[in-house]
Amino acid sequence: MSSNKLNKFKNITIIVLAIALFFTINKINQNKDEYERQYKTFINHFYFSIKDSQTTLDRIIELHHLPSVQDNLEEELHRFNEQMLKTNHILQYGNLFVDRDIYYFMYFQNMNFLIHGLHSTSNNRDPIIVPPFAEDGVIDEAELAVLKWIKADLDTIQQGLYSEETRQENANITIEQFNEIIRPIAGKSFYEIANKYNYEKKKLMSD
Repeated sequence: MSSNKLNKFKNITIIVLAIALFFTINKINQNKDEYERQYKTFINHFYFSIKDSQTTLDRIIELHHLPSVQDNLEEELHRFNEQMLKTNHILQYGNLFVDRDIYYFMYFQNMNFLIHGLHSTSNNRDPIIVPPFAEDGVIDEAELAVLKWIKADLDTIQQGLYSEETRQENANITIEQFNEIIRPIAGKSFYEIANKYNYEKKKLMSD
């Protein structure tokens, strides 16, 4: 092969490789952009699901003694339960489809179980028995204490995700930072949550 043909072949090869490299880098950037879009969407949906839950819980806690709220207490608790399940699904979706490094905890689903009432047994533990909240049509002091405890948890998560600059979620929060915010709250065991109720109930009965 003559030197001219060899040089021409080299030039063509370089051009082809350059084009291939361009499209590869472009594809990588597109994938990165799509990942960032999905992650920011996840953070946004999770944040506002927490906010919606806070609003409902605030209304129950602050106005539970009013007849207008008592008449709709079952509906309000059902709304809160649905919001907890929604938050759980968003977190689970983030773990399964956005990034496996996003921690998934069952805290929000457990809140749903707690308020609906539960009777759980284990070979290694005493049974967990929690009657449905507002079973008699009113929120008692033990249930109110637990709802305030849950509200404090949600406040901690919301404040951790909040950005003064955007006045809503911090879209630039890293997965590591996100996990550090929710782990102390959402990592609580189911027994710890139920024991909080039983403690408040015993305290109420002894007063």
